[in-house]
Amino acid sequence: MNETLKTLHARRSVRSYKPDPISREDFETIVAAGKAAPSGMNRQPYPYHGRPGS
Repeated sequence: MNETLKTLHARRSVRSYKPDPISREDFETIVAAGKAAPSGMNRQPYPYHGRPGS
């Protein structure tokens, strides 16, 4: 099984989050990955909200 499929099968949902801020670089990487993700029927319903760390 290739690495992408392994990652997809190993994914999990997280319902609690650490209070630690993430770096601006990590935040931008996550948003870029979200923008590249497909949407159902190409509706692209993704609003992004972020709050800068202190």
